[in-house]
Amino acid sequence: MVYYQENQSAYNIKKSKVIIQNWIEKQKNPAKQRKTQMWLLILKVERQVYLFMLSILHIF
Repeated sequence: MVYYQENQSAYNIKKSKVIIQNWIEKQKNPAKQRKTQMWLLILKVERQVYLFMLSILHIF
C-alpha cells in the first residue's frame, strides 16, 4: 500500500510538471496570454466580490 502511494505521488508530481510546462508553452502565444490575463482578472474580481459579500453578511 505504501509503495502504491509513493508511486501515485511521483506520478502526480510528473503530471503536474507536464501541466505546468504545457501552460508555459501556451503563455508564449499572445492570444492565449490575453485570454489568461482576462481570466486572472475575472478571478480577482470574483474574489473581491466574494469578500465584500462576506463582510456584508458579517455586519448583519
